[in-house]
Amino acid sequence: MLFRSGTILKTTDGGNTWLNQYYFGNDDIIDLSVVDSNNLYLVTATNELYLSSDGGNKWYLKSFFWSGGCSAISFININEGWASIGNNIQHTTDGGINWSSQFNFPNEYISAIKMESNGNGIAVSTFGTLFHSSDYGQNWSVDANHTGNFNAMDVNTFYSTALAINNNTLYKSTDNGATWNDPVTTPAEFSLSTPTSIKIIYATVYLATTVDGQVLFTSDGGTTWNSNSDLLGNSLSDCIGLSPTKIIAVGNQGKIGWSNNAGSSLTSLETRITNQELWGVHHNGNNLVAVGDGGSILLSNNSGQTWSLSNSGSTENLKSVVVINPNTAVAVGSNGTILKTTNTGGSWTLVGSSYSDNINFIHR
Repeated sequence: MLFRSGTILKTTDGGNTWLNQYYFGNDDIIDLSVVDSNNLYLVTATNELYLSSDGGNKWYLKSFFWSGGCSAISFININEGWASIGNNIQHTTDGGINWSSQFNFPNEYISAIKMESNGNGIAVSTFGTLFHSSDYGQNWSVDANHTGNFNAMDVNTFYSTALAINNNTLYKSTDNGATWNDPVTTPAEFSLSTPTSIKIIYATVYLATTVDGQVLFTSDGGTTWNSNSDLLGNSLSDCIGLSPTKIIAVGNQGKIGWSNNAGSSLTSLETRITNQELWGVHHNGNNLVAVGDGGSILLSNNSGQTWSLSNSGSTENLKSVVVINPNTAVAVGSNGTILKTTNTGGSWTLVGSSYSDNINFIHR
C-alpha cells in the first residue's frame, strides 16, 4: 500500500497493478493506525477520522475532531484508540464516535503517540520530550534525562529496541521505549559532529551518520563505535543488513559501501556504476536492488560484491524499492512513477503512470 498526499494506492498482485482506493481531494493524510489486516484508521489534515474494515478498499467517516489539530492516532483494537491534539491526549472506546480528554501535557505539543495492547504507550513532543504510560494513557511520566533536542531516533519492534540521540548522547530502550537506560555512550565522534540519523541493523549492530559525512558503526549495542569518514561524503541515504556482520550502504554520487565485520571496517566499491544519488536499497536473499536519481537502478546477485546497471526506461528520480522475491521488485519515485520487474531486473515495466504526485516510500 502506498500513501500520497490525499490518495491511497494499493496493490494485490505484487505491484503489477495499482488501484486508486480512495481520494481525499486536497486533504492530506496525517496519520494511519493499522489494527489488523482488515481494520485501519486514518486521520486527515481537516481532522476527519476514517475507518476501513476491508483492508483499505472503502473508507467511512467516523467522526470529526472539532477542537482541531489532530497530529497522530493509535488504535489497539476496533473500538479503543487514542489521539493527540495539541497538548491533549483524547481517548475513545467506541471506535472514534465519541472522544474524551484523558491527559494534558502542560507547555508541550504532542506530535506522535503509540499505544500497545499491554497498556504501554509512548508520546513524543515537538520539543523533544519522551513520555511513557503503563496504564493505557491514564497517566504519563517523563524521564528528565530524556528531554531536549533529539537529533535522531529509530525503533525496531522485532528486537524490542529503540534508540534516541539527544545532545550527541545515545539513549537506548530494550522494551520498545517503555523504559530508557541511562546514556549508553557519548562517542567522541558524536561530540565532534552532530549525528543526523541512526538505524538498527541487527540486535546489537547500529549505524549512525553525521553532518560532516562520518559513517559510524557499533556491533556491541552502542558501547564502542568505529568511524569511516571517507566513504559516502556528506550523504548516506539508506542501508540494509544482510547478516549480523554484512552491511550494505548507499549514498551520494552513486557510492556503495559494504562491511563484512559488522562495521569494524567499511569499504567503498572501487568501481562506481553511476554518479547519480542513490536513495534506496533492498534485498531478498543474495539479490539486491538499489535505486536513485535519473531512473538509476543497480543490481547485485551476489550479496553486493558486484553490481550492474539496469535499464529502467525512466529518467524519474527513484526514491525507494522493495524486493518481493528473487525475480520481482517494485521501485517508486517522482511524478507518481511505479516500476516493476518480474525477471530479476532484466526489464522494468511502468505501472500506475496516471498518478502525478511524488511517491517517496514503499513498504511491503
